[in-house]
Amino acid sequence: MAKRGRKSKYKSKYCEQIITFFDVEPYRKELVADIKGYGKTGSQNFEKQEYKLVANRLPMFSKFARSIGTTTSSLDRWCKKHEEFREAYNTAKEMQKEFLMDNGLAGLYPPASFIFTAKNITDMKDVVKQEQDVHFTGLENLDDETLDKLIAEKQARIGKGTVGEGEKDRGESP
Repeated sequence: MAKRGRKSKYKSKYCEQIITFFDVEPYRKELVADIKGYGKTGSQNFEKQEYKLVANRLPMFSKFARSIGTTTSSLDRWCKKHEEFREAYNTAKEMQKEFLMDNGLAGLYPPASFIFTAKNITDMKDVVKQEQDVHFTGLENLDDETLDKLIAEKQARIGKGTVGEGEKDRGESP
């Protein structure tokens, strides 16, 4: 009898749980100063509170996996086997990306760590644009008639089997 692997721990309830796990506010407000002003009579005439935004912990797939007693490799297998879980997983991935973007753009992460994390856990990558400036050997400045004449001369030399200086033999046998 053939050996079978362990039975999968997958449960359909994980689809809802993964969405709930990743549905976290990206930041919270923390009180930094509670300022009270007093008038000449000693009575309070104004109150001001100052807050700062603080990033909440980034929800991670490894933490979700541990919370349900499994591993990220199991999550990957479930994505391949169960379409409903794959859809929930992809939604969670989008939520994680939005969480990261909200905090990064709000300046709540150091720029280098934000860029590193965004590149490594999302589909964001650096876009590199390259321009190529191609120059020929002065041929672009020749008129059509002169170019036609040069081409005809080259073709005649190749047809006769003679190769000029700077030209390569095309490997054809004589």
